[in-house]
Amino acid sequence: MIPQLRSYLLDNWADLPVGRQHKRPRRLEFLVQATGISKLCCYIFADDEDHPRWVAKMPRTPRDNGILAHEYGVTEHLRTTGNAYVRLTIAAPLFTTTIADHLVGIEPYLAGRPMDGLMSTASDQNAPEILKNLEISIDWLLRCQQSTGSKAERPSAAEIENCLRSISFMKATSRLTASEAAYLDRLSAQFTQLAGVPLPLTFKHGDFQPGNILVDGSAIHVIDWEFGAISQLPLHDVFGFIARTYARYRGLEEMDEQLDEYLADFETVFFEGGSFTGPTLKYVAQACEALGVDRAWVKTLFGLFVVNEANKYNILLSRRAERGYVYLLGTKDGGEQHSYVEQLARQKQVHLLGYLAEHEDRLIFRDVEAHFETPHQNKHRVTVGVRQ
Repeated sequence: MIPQLRSYLLDNWADLPVGRQHKRPRRLEFLVQATGISKLCCYIFADDEDHPRWVAKMPRTPRDNGILAHEYGVTEHLRTTGNAYVRLTIAAPLFTTTIADHLVGIEPYLAGRPMDGLMSTASDQNAPEILKNLEISIDWLLRCQQSTGSKAERPSAAEIENCLRSISFMKATSRLTASEAAYLDRLSAQFTQLAGVPLPLTFKHGDFQPGNILVDGSAIHVIDWEFGAISQLPLHDVFGFIARTYARYRGLEEMDEQLDEYLADFETVFFEGGSFTGPTLKYVAQACEALGVDRAWVKTLFGLFVVNEANKYNILLSRRAERGYVYLLGTKDGGEQHSYVEQLARQKQVHLLGYLAEHEDRLIFRDVEAHFETPHQNKHRVTVGVRQ
């Protein structure tokens, strides 16, 4: 693909958006980086410049064209419906084309360091590098969701069906214990019972984590929207970002680590007595205020977050396996591991759901109300600590 991409750019330079802004270079060089299992990112250097000017994104195979098209559809929608701040912080392709049957998008190069690298020197979980990055990132998320989200309304029949379908998918694809299956039944009932309580819908990044935020001084850009969605249940990115921030501080990868480590982090961030529950409650309460989420929804939304994460990873790990990347969850004693098929049915998110099912009475979100500044019924859209 690289020779075809180079030829396409140089041969068509005058007719391309980049050509109308920059003189045609003598040569182009590429630095290729694999991102996930579906995409390649090619950093494009013009002549002898030290820094790339553009980034070309392309799927590894043409059958994944739809994944990149979806990503660009989400970012384009947000840039169209959002305010100037959204457009400033979410990149869009300068143009897209098809080369050798691969969809290709050419984007401007975004300067900055991934936020997870900025946390690598943190001495403890309350270090400024941790708390400042949480503040910056949640502020960005809520500002952009306020700009592009909907007002609180009762979930429609289609939205209810979609959530119940997610629960059914997890039941069908995971090997559940009796307590896990019973928890999913309770979760379905809770969502149905709450359907009369208004709930705003927001965009979802789907992989909102420090590694997908570029920091350049006081400016940030949020990248990698492969798992993004335009209109989804709120708070999921908040839950995910807090958990992933703590995991990055601890040096945990998304997958393939020891199960005990993932369970310990889950306990620390979301359950009574956990040493990182203060930031969790603070930012969940702030998100509820900013977006107009009735506090009655929080516990159920958290359960649905765990379900949706399990479903996302089931699909992701299955796609990885098709390309020869087999998921094996680490064991504490280094002993024999279960087969891939068995582990896929009991991947880490399924274990987290099991932990939630067993410790539901210790989940911190029944205390979210105490972290609002004043009691209210979320009848009006309000903002706490978030700039419009």
